[in-house]
Amino acid sequence: MRKNLVLKLAIALMVPLAAPARADNFYVTANGGLGSTRFNQSDGDNDSSNISGAYGGGIGYRWDTEGTFRYRAELEYSHVSANELLFSNAGIDLRENLVLANAIAEFNTKAWVKPYAGFGIGWGRVRAQAARNGNGQPLVDLEDSSTNAFVYQVIGGLTIAPSERFEFFADARYLKPTGVTYVLFDNRDLTVNEVNGFGSIQGRFGVRLNF
Repeated sequence: MRKNLVLKLAIALMVPLAAPARADNFYVTANGGLGSTRFNQSDGDNDSSNISGAYGGGIGYRWDTEGTFRYRAELEYSHVSANELLFSNAGIDLRENLVLANAIAEFNTKAWVKPYAGFGIGWGRVRAQAARNGNGQPLVDLEDSSTNAFVYQVIGGLTIAPSERFEFFADARYLKPTGVTYVLFDNRDLTVNEVNGFGSIQGRFGVRLNF
């Protein structure tokens, strides 16, 4: 009798975990925006930044609850582009192609505006090429201009849901690839600078389409 009771209790606890995901809780998302990409220099000059563009999209799942929060998990592609990051009479153009897994907690306000916060981690390809002068000539040579990097981001924003089908959102993000350093050479193959960092603060606007 006791063994049967324990077995029934274990099954009762496992059933919710094994329950299939609800199809109408899946959604697709797309976003775009602008930001500022910041980098550090080894030659002692002040850190610098420049305007960068960003866009992305992905698929997500939402867990609805009756409590204070509801939760989202997203798999997101993100692209960041920063042109003419200039330093020491040289410069580079930067491209980041990233895939991140995001975890988001959204305040369950029961209204059509819901604040949220979250974080993401992922992996991606970071590529740099030399910016060019007015004559089309590279300003500097690069060593190892493309590299894979671990990346993370922190997110905070607002969801605006005018209907059950569509949701709009606006958020601020800090996104940073780690361990990325570029060594720059002049035309005599002498090292003129090393740059790293490339963290960006972004504002993004987007839409979610609920299934």
